[in-house]
Amino acid sequence: MKKAVLISCFNWYDARLKPVRDILAERGYEVSVLIADFDHIKKELVYPRSDECTYLHVPDYRSNLSVARIISHISFAKQCRRFIYEHRPDIIYCQVPPNKAADYCACYKRENPDVRLIVDIIDLWPESMPVGMLGSTPPAKIWMNWRNEAIKAADLVITECGMYQNKLKKHLVGKQYGTLYLFRNQSESERNAVLGHLRSVRDSTCREDISIGYVGSINNIIDIEEIKNIISGLKAEGFRVFMHIIGDGESRREFLSSMKEAGADVKYYGKVFDETAKA
Repeated sequence: MKKAVLISCFNWYDARLKPVRDILAERGYEVSVLIADFDHIKKELVYPRSDECTYLHVPDYRSNLSVARIISHISFAKQCRRFIYEHRPDIIYCQVPPNKAADYCACYKRENPDVRLIVDIIDLWPESMPVGMLGSTPPAKIWMNWRNEAIKAADLVITECGMYQNKLKKHLVGKQYGTLYLFRNQSESERNAVLGHLRSVRDSTCREDISIGYVGSINNIIDIEEIKNIISGLKAEGFRVFMHIIGDGESRREFLSSMKEAGADVKYYGKVFDETAKA
């Protein structure tokens, strides 16, 4: 039986990996999903929540900018490498960061060219981290290079947003890549079709309200201007836009201000971890 390994240090299983796992399983693959057993947001151990995942024990940490966090992520990366070399998969799907995990996967790919390597970039480290001038130091460049070398070895690169593609465009030359981003990758006809559907719903129900939710980090890497343009476009179509925001980060004030400038009625909930409350 062919084998596949899916890697996610930050447990994006339900949001991103489960559909991949299901598709591969349907196609006859034996699928292993590797997840770290430490919750990066809550800063606590995660006990097994799914029989479909293997939880790798890693050292805990309290600060996002700490040596302890680096040690935790390297521990996860090393355990992933060990698992890969023991199980010899035919497909590897690796989420980045941590960059070192992707670097180990790329090493395995170079040694086994027939293996399919998919790199899924969900954040840019160290670019998105508030490290100031440290981002241009030799250690930071090595850190970036682990990710960039993985991109070079990958058969397919997935990015969480178009901005990541722009940041990494010189490394994506000649590569197969794609992203999912609201309106960003749609053709004019597709965009008009979406707006047309919204108009028909508005006209048939006499409702002009539309709600948009944002859940996640509000850091300096999100494309605030693009989200603002989306809201402005909806306002121009005559919709009243309600923006519900859950999360926090260094760009929170700019994000909230921009959404209001675009014309949205903004409700900010702060950090919410309870899944029922978020629903």
